[in-house]
Amino acid sequence: MSLPKTGSLPLHHPDRHHNRTDITVKVVRTLDDLQKVNVLRALTYMAEQDCPYDEEFDGNDLCALHLLAFEGREPAGSLRLRFFAGFVKIERVCIDPRRRGGAILAFLMANAFEVASRKGYRRMIAHMQARLEQMWSHVMECRVIDREAGFKVSGYDYLTLEIPLPEHPDALKIDADPFVLIRPEGDWDKPGVLDPMVGEVA
Repeated sequence: MSLPKTGSLPLHHPDRHHNRTDITVKVVRTLDDLQKVNVLRALTYMAEQDCPYDEEFDGNDLCALHLLAFEGREPAGSLRLRFFAGFVKIERVCIDPRRRGGAILAFLMANAFEVASRKGYRRMIAHMQARLEQMWSHVMECRVIDREAGFKVSGYDYLTLEIPLPEHPDALKIDADPFVLIRPEGDWDKPGVLDPMVGEVA
């Protein structure tokens, strides 16, 4: 799997990882894949950062879009996206502690940017731990919105980060083909189960 073209634009060094054919990213659509996401988050936030269960699993998981990265056949990283009027919020970015180093994060972020920009969004925000600011700014184009408006969660300092999203050449619009808009999230270019058969009158 290669990095998506539009989604790669906010990344500073997408060419470093373009030849990693062992990394794939998909939209979570099954309970089994959501369980993989939960395990990755438990390894990262609960085990490493001592985050309480009720804070990590906050009631937003069933109303969000999750992306799951694999290295080979093993779940390697995940994130979730929540969509608001005018902006999308990226949350719960995590990589298996045994698989950190850049490529998986780049694939996850590029796919998140691709999905969000395809849906027509041009602005993304993230509440990121202040200690990770250098890592985020090294990987992608981003800026802290207001450094004085930082806040604390579970003993960690957080900042609000803004990530500008590129305009997608095939952004979905209100007048798009109805059969495109009812296809599964992220699979807008593949005929769906409700698409009319060739030769069939819609």
